Amino acid sequence: MSDSCCTNPEVSNDPSQKRAILLVLGINLLFFFGEGIAGILAQSSSLLADAVDMGG
Repeated sequence: MSDSCCTNPEVSNDPSQKRAILLVLGINLLFFFGEGIAGILAQSSSLLADAVDMGG
């Protein structure tokens, strides 16, 4: 029982999984910069807060 509690899960080297993660990261960065610029131009603290959230 104690043998299985401390093992690390297998790390996947699947190229499609890496591609999907990079795609989602790119979309997130696009929204981060888009909302940041829109928030600055519109002087909207709500858009700026959401942009910071996307960056996190």
